Amino acid sequence: GLVPVSEVALIHADPPYGVALAVQPKTGRRTRPKVWLPVVGDDRPYDPAPLLALDRPTVLWGANHYSDRVPGSPAWIFWDKRPDIVPDMQSDGEIAWSNLGGPLRTFRHVWRHFVRGGETGSHVHPTQKPIALSAYVFQRAKLKPGSLVLVPYLGSGPDLPAARAMGLRVIAC
Repeated sequence: GLVPVSEVALIHADPPYGVALAVQPKTGRRTRPKVWLPVVGDDRPYDPAPLLALDRPTVLWGANHYSDRVPGSPAWIFWDKRPDIVPDMQSDGEIAWSNLGGPLRTFRHVWRHFVRGGETGSHVHPTQKPIALSAYVFQRAKLKPGSLVLVPYLGSGPDLPAARAMGLRVIAC
């Protein structure tokens, strides 16, 4: 049957930002080009209204790209991808809008090319997030074992191992 919206303890979303991400990576002399699949829906502005209408605790990554479409909130999250690393052409971090309460918080976790904060495994897309980031968000949301997390944009799936380790239930699309 259907799950009542009231059972959703957190919406954790990394939607297409509407920035038409150039997904063809640059290659060096000794590397083969890796062809990334495009982000579906990234060719048009993202509308967070359907998720916001659910009126649940929510974290929306990339909201700096659609900040005019989210309510005011002091509880933004900044993911610092480069602690102690010199900036280059890549972004220094990513920003998420949240309605979790409290002030802006910073999560520091290196995530730059193949330097990925101790996480191993395939780098399957340029917008991939670390498992540690999902775990941080779940902890910040004060989720208890058995809580239900809605992940409407699963992507490479970092929410799944983080949720499993914390005993959370997940609905993912």
